[in-house]
Amino acid sequence: LPEHDVLVLHHIAPLEWPPSWADDVQRSPALWVLGHANSTWRDWGMGRFGFSLDTQDLITEAQGHVTKAFDAFPMPEALTSMVDVWPPMACPTGTYTVSPTLTAALTQQVGPVTTEWPLWAVRKEDNARTAVTLGEGLWRWRIHDVAQHNGESVAFDALVNGTLQYLSSRTDVNRLRIQAPERLDEDVRCTFVAEVYDASLTPTKDVDVLLTLTQRGGLATEHNFAAKARGTDLTADLGNLLPGVYDWEARCTQGGESLKETGTLVVQEVQAEASLSPADHRMLRRMATATSGTFLGTLDAPEDAPELKRAWDAFSATLSAQGVVHMSSERQPLHAEVWFLVVLLALLTTEWAIRRSAGAR
Repeated sequence: LPEHDVLVLHHIAPLEWPPSWADDVQRSPALWVLGHANSTWRDWGMGRFGFSLDTQDLITEAQGHVTKAFDAFPMPEALTSMVDVWPPMACPTGTYTVSPTLTAALTQQVGPVTTEWPLWAVRKEDNARTAVTLGEGLWRWRIHDVAQHNGESVAFDALVNGTLQYLSSRTDVNRLRIQAPERLDEDVRCTFVAEVYDASLTPTKDVDVLLTLTQRGGLATEHNFAAKARGTDLTADLGNLLPGVYDWEARCTQGGESLKETGTLVVQEVQAEASLSPADHRMLRRMATATSGTFLGTLDAPEDAPELKRAWDAFSATLSAQGVVHMSSERQPLHAEVWFLVVLLALLTTEWAIRRSAGAR
C-alpha cells in the first residue's frame, strides 16, 4: 500500500483481497473500516477492532444513540437531537462480544430499545488507532443533514472530521502543555498557563488541572487552574513567591488517561536599590537651570565624592543668603504639660494655706 495517514476501507471483505494486503492493513497506524449490512466482521478477528460478531441471517435497522461518556474527540452539539430523526442504518444482526478497549461514540438503538452494540466506535492500542462503522446507508445521514440546514452539513461532517482527526493525530504529542517561567524576580507575580488536548488533539477546557508547587526544603502547596472567559487556556495565578528554588508538577486526567508535566522554577531575590527607578539627570539639570541653581554632578562611584565636595564648596561660596529666624506659637491644653500643672497646683495650695493661717478666707 502507498504511504498514508489514514486507511479507509469501505465494504471490503478481508478474505477477498490479495494475501499481501493483510499485513499492510494490520501495520497501518490508522484504519477506518465502514461495513455494510452483511459484513463478516468475524473474519477480521477481534485483535484490531476490539469486538467480534457472530452474525445471523437477519438485518437490524438501527438508529444512532449518542454515548455521553465518549471523550475521544468532541462530538457535535447538534448530533444528539439529529440522530433521532435521521434514517436508520442497516446493521448486521448477531451476538456481539465487545472489548473494554473499544469506545463507542454511537450505539445502536432498535426502535425504543437502546443497546450496547457499537454503531460508530474507535479504539486505541499502542501506536495504532482504529475506527469502525457497522451500518450501511451512511450517505442518507448526510443528505438529511444538508436538507435540514439549507445545504449545509451541521453535524455529519463534524462527526466524520472528528473521527479522521482522531485517527491521524500523533500518539507521541504531549497533550498537557504548561507555559511557566524558569526564572522570576520575587516582585513579579507568578502565573502558569495550561493547554489540554483530547485524543484527537483538539483543545479542551472540560478538565481539572492541578498544580503542586514544592519549595526545596519547604512545604508543598496545591493550586487549581481556572478557565478563561475566552480561549482554551487555563491559568493559575500564584501571586508573589518567596526567593528560592521550586519544583512543580501539573497533572490531569483526560479521556481516562493521566497526563503529567513537571519543571523547575527559580525565584530570585531583588535588592531594594535595584527595584528603584534611576535618577533622571537631564531633568535635574533643567530644574537647576529653571531655579537659578547649579547641577553639581553625579555620584556614580566613590571616587566622585571629592569632586562633588569641591563643586559644593565653590557653589556655596557664591551664596549671599542671610540667616532667617523663624518664630511660632502654639496653644496647648494645661494637662498636656504634667509637670507645669503639678507646680501650678502646688503654688495655689501654698497660697491658700498662707491665707488660711492669716485668718483670711
